[in-house]
Amino acid sequence: MNKPLTLEKVVSHYIEEKRSLGFKYDKNEQVLNRFIRLAEQEGYTKPQLDEALVKIWISKTVYETEKNRQYRIGVIRGLADYMVLE
Repeated sequence: MNKPLTLEKVVSHYIEEKRSLGFKYDKNEQVLNRFIRLAEQEGYTKPQLDEALVKIWISKTVYETEKNRQYRIGVIRGLADYMVLE
């Protein structure tokens, strides 16, 4: 019996695909792992990007630069594009 698809599995498949295309993807993997931890803390496990969760994720934190925030937004945007195509 197949286990149900979770957000964590979707992210894992996304990272695998990026690496199969030749991307190193280490820093992005770290960012996505932080996103998964946030999702779990907020109670999200479904294989979808909930608007409320994404808004929490893209909110600027007090300790980061705007450049870092934009990087996080870009990473989650890439995941969203991947999820739309799957």
